[in-house]
Amino acid sequence: MTRPPLPAPPLERACALFGLNARDARTLHVRANAVYHLPGSGAVVRLRYAPGNPAVHVRLTAAIAVTRNLAEQDFPAVVPLHVEQPAILDGWIATAWHYVTDPPATPQKPPTLPTSCATCTPCPHPPYRSPPSNRWAPCGPTWPHSTASSPSSSAPGCWNAAGRWNTTTST
Repeated sequence: MTRPPLPAPPLERACALFGLNARDARTLHVRANAVYHLPGSGAVVRLRYAPGNPAVHVRLTAAIAVTRNLAEQDFPAVVPLHVEQPAILDGWIATAWHYVTDPPATPQKPPTLPTSCATCTPCPHPPYRSPPSNRWAPCGPTWPHSTASSPSSSAPGCWNAAGRWNTTTST
C-alpha cells in the first residue's frame, strides 16, 4: 500500500509570517523536512509535516530555545531568526534560521569539541525547559549498561578535554 503524497510545503505562507520574501527561494532538500534557502533574506526556512504530532512542535520549540541560548553564550551555533517561531501552518511546522555562508576554516575534531562544550558548563541555567526524551533509544536497549571501553565499541562516556574517551562515571 502506498502512502498518499504530502501536501506541498506552504513556503510562501511561512515566509509571509516570518517577514521574508519567498520569491528567490532555492530548495536545499526535501525529505522529512523541506528546507529552502532565501538568498535575498540571508535565511533558511525549514518546514516539517507533522499533523497531529505535538511532540515535533515541542522538539522544534526546544531547538529554537537551545540554539538561541547557545548563540547568546558565544557558542558557535546556527542562529534562528528573531521572529515568533515555530509557526504551524496546516500541519506543517515552520522554523527560520540565519543562512551560514561559509563553513568553519577547520572543522572541530573530537579533541577540541569537549573543550568547546566545556565552555557551556559555567553558563547560567538556560531559560527554557528541555522536552522529555530517551536519549539512548537510537542506540539500542543495552546502551547505558554496556561494559565496552571505547567509543568505537559503544561505551557510555564522553570525550574529555585531552581528547580521550572517558568512561568514568560519578554517582
